[in-house]
Amino acid sequence: MADEATSGNARDSGKTKLQETLDRLEAGVSEIFASGRYAEYLRVMGRFHNYSLNNCILIALQKPDASLVAGYRAWQRKFGRQVSKGEKAIQIIAPAPQKVRSYEPRVDEQGQLQLDDDGQPIIDETVSVRQRFKVSNVFDVSQTTGRELPSLGVESLEGDVRKYEDVMRAIENIAPCPVVFEQIEGGAKGYFSHNPEDKRIAIQEGMSQTQTVKTAMHELAHAHMHDFTEAKDGEKRPDRLTREVQAESVAFAVADHYGVDTSDYSFGYIAGWSSGRQAPELKESMADIRAATDQIITDLDREMLSLEQARDSSLKEQALFIPEYGYLHVQERDGGWDYTLYDCDFAEVDGGVLEADVTLPEAREAVAGLHDGAFDLNAAIDLDVEDFNGKADAARRLPYMRAMTKAMPKDQTMVAKTSMRIHRPEHARQAQESREKRPLEPRPPKPRDLEIA
Repeated sequence: MADEATSGNARDSGKTKLQETLDRLEAGVSEIFASGRYAEYLRVMGRFHNYSLNNCILIALQKPDASLVAGYRAWQRKFGRQVSKGEKAIQIIAPAPQKVRSYEPRVDEQGQLQLDDDGQPIIDETVSVRQRFKVSNVFDVSQTTGRELPSLGVESLEGDVRKYEDVMRAIENIAPCPVVFEQIEGGAKGYFSHNPEDKRIAIQEGMSQTQTVKTAMHELAHAHMHDFTEAKDGEKRPDRLTREVQAESVAFAVADHYGVDTSDYSFGYIAGWSSGRQAPELKESMADIRAATDQIITDLDREMLSLEQARDSSLKEQALFIPEYGYLHVQERDGGWDYTLYDCDFAEVDGGVLEADVTLPEAREAVAGLHDGAFDLNAAIDLDVEDFNGKADAARRLPYMRAMTKAMPKDQTMVAKTSMRIHRPEHARQAQESREKRPLEPRPPKPRDLEIA
């Protein structure tokens, strides 16, 4: 009833749903800084780094633990999952472009009206697109049930030396200046020097892997955002405290995105820094932080993928999950590669042989090329090959097992069904076993069999 009353008041005041959301957004900016929820917002921004600033704020205000969002129908069509009953939607702002048609009489270079064969003016139609926005309802994966999704998160760097080496090498590759390790006096963990004659990112040598990565990300943010030698004429430079807030915010969001421990970060000073600043000024700084975070994560992902693909050149077999499509399995054979494409239920969609002496990454790209962009390998997620092969084999054998039970004598059917159950999901198998253990009870009579008193 409260929601209906609120909606009614909004209608009476003439506010649209979009305007209500925009009002909530403006109030939310100050709320994030004043309520101690700034770290929550940064985590959301790291997980949704390619979302707009406004939508990051809206998600942080409504469901800060969200990790993967989609619309109600998208969960059903693309992921085979259903939004749980009673779940409250997350409202974000989505583009709703509108086509606008205009009609103008045609004129020549001298401005004379052009006529057709019947002497009528020739009218030209022009179609333009006017950008509009609407409120869109999405739901987090935690609000849905259904088909199991492969892990969509980024592996934690903790304790993984190879990942640490990849991240540090990627940071060195994307940094706009050299990254060096040195003994820094005064207790600083690192610094960015924007001196044109000696521009560099310096990191204290001898620190732990985790601290080294976080320091590198902090100084990388400074290099991206605060290189004053490349400042444009008239560009206002942020004060020192603002620069530190921005760099630390970017480092936190990027580190959290990659699973680096962020428990030692503290943003207790944020309320004091934001005090007295108007919402537009705060949003401008937040926009700069979001842009730098998005750029760094995008660049790091690209570089780390490149390093991974270089290692993949020695692989002989690989299984990939391709969001919104299904699975790809590639395996080396004499003179080439076998490949098979599956839908999300492990049903074979296509397959064949690539007779070419190429590496596994090149074979993957060739398969994608054969299917004219039907799926995006950039979004593919590497899977455990043994686990994938087990699931694909179980799905392949299930129809044959069902066919066998129909042709078997009744005394053998239960044996076959028991064998089939090992390929069912765990919860389905447990439910079946529970039903078999439960003693049979007489069924209640149907309504038409009841005597009328």
